Amino acid sequence: MVEYGLREHPETAKALEAGVPPILTKLGYLLFRSGFTSFKDWYFAEGWLEGNTKLQGEKQLNEEARKRQIKKLTLDIEDFLKRGKRIQELVPDAINIYKELLKRKNG
Repeated sequence: MVEYGLREHPETAKALEAGVPPILTKLGYLLFRSGFTSFKDWYFAEGWLEGNTKLQGEKQLNEEARKRQIKKLTLDIEDFLKRGKRIQELVPDAINIYKELLKRKNG
């Protein structure tokens, strides 16, 4: 898990709040490059006792599971791109990350 907030990681915080897939955020991409392919955004707006916001990454148990997860990540990015969000402002490297995932999915 990596903590994030507007002060420490403003780009990640703003992007996740806007519904950007975690892999497209700076912290999510760093987790991905470290071998993590599944993500969970730990943000609970309930009572202020839940602690700081965190982005959690998980590694898959085997190569087959990793490939399935990469396929899911590519679909998540495709869905996001189709929604017409202001992607250039939020995640300027989205297309490059998507292309990298496609290479890994097919390779």
